[in-house]
Amino acid sequence: MQMWRDNMPVGMFLKSEGFASSLYDPYGNLSLRKYCREHDLPYADLNLPVALDTFIQYGLEFQARFAPHLDRRSVKRLVRVGESFVLRLEDESEFSARRVVLATGIDYYRHLPAELAHLPPDLLTHSADYGDVKRLGGKRVAVIGRGASAIDLAVLSHEAGAEVHVVARSPTIAFHPPPPPRRGPRTRLRYPISAVGPGWRNVFYCKAPGLFRLFPEDSREEQVRTWLGPAPGWFTRGRAEGKFPVHLGWHIAGATATGSGVELRLRHADGRTQALQADHVVCATGFRTEIDRLPFLDRPLKQAIRTLHGAPLLSRNFETSVADLFMVGPSAALTFGPLMRFAVGAKYTSARLGRHLGKSAPKVSAFPEKPLTALEPAE
Repeated sequence: MQMWRDNMPVGMFLKSEGFASSLYDPYGNLSLRKYCREHDLPYADLNLPVALDTFIQYGLEFQARFAPHLDRRSVKRLVRVGESFVLRLEDESEFSARRVVLATGIDYYRHLPAELAHLPPDLLTHSADYGDVKRLGGKRVAVIGRGASAIDLAVLSHEAGAEVHVVARSPTIAFHPPPPPRRGPRTRLRYPISAVGPGWRNVFYCKAPGLFRLFPEDSREEQVRTWLGPAPGWFTRGRAEGKFPVHLGWHIAGATATGSGVELRLRHADGRTQALQADHVVCATGFRTEIDRLPFLDRPLKQAIRTLHGAPLLSRNFETSVADLFMVGPSAALTFGPLMRFAVGAKYTSARLGRHLGKSAPKVSAFPEKPLTALEPAE
């Protein structure tokens, strides 16, 4: 939960509906619904946004119950030695493993546009760099992007007293529509709801990631890149529209650090240009799966992993082209589809990979007798 706890803006809400925000355990012993009931917190399957703080505390309790023996030391280096892997940790200790599963999430994959990447950190941050946005109060802030992260940060910064400008290449901002309050049998059949969104296409992504893997590589890449694109949650619309300037149809042509902040050079789709002054720029420009960005992976190991546009191509059991090295989560989206970008993808992943690894795993206790270092709750 580290990224949710330390990097997401305080005061945000999850875009996923309540029923789609549960972490996965095979027996459903701690769904978000059950957690909220136990702690007398508001909850609804639909039409009630999940507060970030609720989700963080739920995740910490989930970890304490189901993965109490968590070693929090970071992996500094991973190399292949013969038929095994050697892992060096941040304290320089080493150990070997026959098999390794990389579940690294998205933090390593932050994307900054080349036109902005040269700006110093005091003038430029990624949307995944935030906790409390009060530090932006009183500043002129340019938010680049049109998705949930962009609008969440724009709203929260505006409400914290910042002068906000949103800049997006798209001519529109496509807010998610709220789920309909009542759904008869005919509506459910024509427009079913899935954990990643409404519609039969999303149902397919949720139910058939193994079949998605059989599509041609170029088709998979296009679907993962274009489907379920940037879209703010329906519940932010009233807090965003009309509250601050939104420059639609403009892209960043260049940026210059000045004595008083940043001058952004914008170019419209019709050829017009304009300059925008800001004290700080926030890039809500998403993430790109490129294994070259994983700093702990040994260079020969990276070169041995077969990729497409930087993302790994995996077997039906999530195995890379390096034997006994597996990748799950968002890293697996190019192979198994958009479902892998969401927490609900853990159900398919854990069942498939668990069966595969269990076939040859020795029969030992699931946990050591004493925990190593459990994840402490946020203060």
